[in-house]
Amino acid sequence: MKVLNYKTESILKDGERVTIRAITGDDKKRLLDGFRRLSPQSIKFRFLGLKKDLTNSELIYLTEVDQDKHVALVVTHLEDNKEVIIGVGRFIEVDSYNGVKSAEIALAVVDEHQNRGIGSTLFEHLKKIAIKKGIKRFLAHVLSDNCRMCELFKHHGKNYVCLRDHDMVRISCDIS
Repeated sequence: MKVLNYKTESILKDGERVTIRAITGDDKKRLLDGFRRLSPQSIKFRFLGLKKDLTNSELIYLTEVDQDKHVALVVTHLEDNKEVIIGVGRFIEVDSYNGVKSAEIALAVVDEHQNRGIGSTLFEHLKKIAIKKGIKRFLAHVLSDNCRMCELFKHHGKNYVCLRDHDMVRISCDIS
């Protein structure tokens, strides 16, 4: 599957049509603008701690991905005739987990666009790409109060496992 050219449209729960596409190096400003629209709680959930901003090296890492072992998609829509990132999701292949080809997944949705199905949409598109790459399981390390991510794994995967370690949770699910 050619992820570099990945681009499709989807309709959210509220009927809005959005674009899901591969992130590119040209998305640095859009990604930074989206980051700045996240609440402190959303930043904490995504980055496992508070951050004031993204550094230039982080923007390079998050946007200039190989789209092979590190796959990243954005959900965009138009605001004032400008493309705006309202959600981002990625997976990075990791060493086999208990002998199963696996990838760690991360998602973030701009707060004002949460509860519209963007996280589920990203999860499903990333899952489809991962399956075509032979990945069988998604993993994530999340804060124990990140219930939305746990629910995504429960709803969109099979054989959901949740292992708690103090305020962190390691979740996994089979995707194929």
